[in-house]
Amino acid sequence: MWRTLFYIPERVGPVPLFGLGLLFWLWIAWSVLALIWTLRRQGWTGEFWNSVVVHGIVALVIAFLLPRLFVDIPGVYDAAGRPLRGLPVRGYGTMLLVAVLAAVGLAILRANKRGFSADWVANLALWCIIPGIIGARLFHVIEYWPVHYGPVWQTQGPVAGLTAVLNVTQGGLVVYGSLLGGLAGIAFYAWQQKVRLLAIFDLLAPCFLLGLAFGRIGCFLNGCCFGGVCELPWSVQFPAGSFAYLNQLEHGQLAIYGIRFHEDPDDPDRLPIIVEVVPGSAASRAGVKPGQHIAVVNGRQLGGGGGQSPTAILVEELVAASGNPVLIEGGRGCVCAAAEVAPSSTQRRAVSGNFPGTNTESVFVHIQTREGGDFMWESRNEIPPHSLFVHPSQLYSAVNALILCLFLLAYEPFARTDGELWAWFLTLYPVTRFILEIIRADEPGSYGGLTIAQVVSILLFALGILTWLYVFWQRRHLPQGEQTN
Repeated sequence: MWRTLFYIPERVGPVPLFGLGLLFWLWIAWSVLALIWTLRRQGWTGEFWNSVVVHGIVALVIAFLLPRLFVDIPGVYDAAGRPLRGLPVRGYGTMLLVAVLAAVGLAILRANKRGFSADWVANLALWCIIPGIIGARLFHVIEYWPVHYGPVWQTQGPVAGLTAVLNVTQGGLVVYGSLLGGLAGIAFYAWQQKVRLLAIFDLLAPCFLLGLAFGRIGCFLNGCCFGGVCELPWSVQFPAGSFAYLNQLEHGQLAIYGIRFHEDPDDPDRLPIIVEVVPGSAASRAGVKPGQHIAVVNGRQLGGGGGQSPTAILVEELVAASGNPVLIEGGRGCVCAAAEVAPSSTQRRAVSGNFPGTNTESVFVHIQTREGGDFMWESRNEIPPHSLFVHPSQLYSAVNALILCLFLLAYEPFARTDGELWAWFLTLYPVTRFILEIIRADEPGSYGGLTIAQVVSILLFALGILTWLYVFWQRRHLPQGEQTN
């Protein structure tokens, strides 16, 4: 896990880089030259105006969006002792960029054999990528609005809520959302260019899978999309504050400050219930007993969190009490910390030791329970330094996408009609994704025991069957020259 690769400073000396700074004016100069070159080659065509729109969107991002993503650079201060701010370059965002470049590069290589120019593919990519990112983020925001983004919007205001919604560099892009958004953009471009839609889908199906393979490596660097607990030789651990770590705390798989707890599904307020008090811990000596519902922690009421889970609030407060800064992104606590050397044990017990950045001073924990209990204890070195061992499901997904990409490329010489590669994609990927969802532990099964990705997989598989029926109909009823674009 390597969430932040480095920081780009807000200024170079007295000159600002972002906003209406140096980077913005460099981009404007480049855009003017590029648009003049395109105009001289193609005239006032649709592709020229597409380029104008894209260059304008990038300029708006540099001027207004990127400055909203600045954070304090840890450990870096100016002469007056104020923390310097910068734009974090995240591992996830970097791999997302690599994914886009790889997918577009493969599309250009394959397009030459189909009679499409590199400029045509570049414009197609823009109509695919931008709606795809919007769809991927929108899918994620809608899915997690009650828990993550709604509470930020309600408690911190629309500006903070919109910033959380737009902050895609740290994860929060759903593959199926990107697929649906990208399909909408591709359909519009195919209609505009009067090209058969299935021919474009065949062109892009392997490219999408190649990009997905790199994107899932970004998920691994970010720590999202993690798998369930396992003891396999290739299992991995994530550092304190990672998504897997917080999830295991919430579900009672890890103990923190001597107690294990999880949400009580039978409680009307969804309060966390203590399921274990570690023998010999400070909490045990303070008289804490299992079976009690935690209502208040360190003065913070757990109920009425504006949609945020009371158990998530409890975890957030306990991790924050350690002294390590907690980054709240969409109502979800996430601590940026480097992993330590993992121990060999995978027992679901408290793991001794502070995680990196935690102060070694004593931590005071004060909880009040619904049953009338009032407990305070002084804890030291009772916070796990990392998660339990889990499946590296992100890497499984990356390998899966790469294998499917190679299969489609190998099958392509045998394809007889437009739509065959796309039909294979709609048949194979939903099946493998459905299986991978069983291994993943980051999303509950909220739809009859199925995750939303599994439900979409079933729908896409059905669409794949329909696509195959159309492919076979083409072979029977269309002349040979009309079966391909």
